Amino acid sequence: MAGQIEQASIAIEVMSGSFGEAQRSLKSLQDYADNSNLTFADVTKAEQTLMNFGISAKQATEDIKLLGDVTGGNSEKFSRMSLAFAQSAAMGRLMGQDLLQMVNAGFNPLKQISESTGESMASLKKKMEDGLISFDMVRQAFVDATSEGGRFNGMVERQSQTISGLFSTMGDAVGRTMIELGNSMVEAFNLKDLIPQVSAFFKSLADTIATMDPVLKKVVLGFGAILTIAPPLTVANGMNASLTYWFISIGY
Repeated sequence: MAGQIEQASIAIEVMSGSFGEAQRSLKSLQDYADNSNLTFADVTKAEQTLMNFGISAKQATEDIKLLGDVTGGNSEKFSRMSLAFAQSAAMGRLMGQDLLQMVNAGFNPLKQISESTGESMASLKKKMEDGLISFDMVRQAFVDATSEGGRFNGMVERQSQTISGLFSTMGDAVGRTMIELGNSMVEAFNLKDLIPQVSAFFKSLADTIATMDPVLKKVVLGFGAILTIAPPLTVANGMNASLTYWFISIGY
């Protein structure tokens, strides 16, 4: 989990060009996840999606709150809405395909524009076909729908108080503790220095086995095969897979 956060931080930093901006975004996203039924993984993925389509880190962090409200904090709908929103941003206007994706994810920006301006849906659809519904109009529709008096105002906050929302919040709290533990482990074990030592150990062991008497070698490799196909005898499945590959490679 600590590694995933580190990767997200680097990705946001690279796209924004600023370490400070990346850290501010991650802090804001973590706070938002802690108080919603969306997970930190949900919001960091959405942040990267929006930034990949040209939205700044600061703006993306603000837009995520709009997207969370209109989808009620539903993870699947939130992901689909984020992509459709980002695609619309990249085009600079609302396209029919993006509108369909937004509607399927739970929000129709044209309907909101119609309610805000009094213009008919037929007229707005014609404007969309002519490329006259700009992305700024789309974003404003999201703002109007989630602001005070809007249909989706405070939706994520209300959903976070449901049973599933409280479990999600509890999971994020546990996750944050796990991340801190992971970072402490990385610092304690100094993984960058440990990797060459582990590689050298396995190479030395492989060289030793290669020079063994053929019968003894079969015994050692046989024990290795038993070890790698019996998950209960290994610390983790990841180690199990690594040992399997290693024993196969030196066996041949």
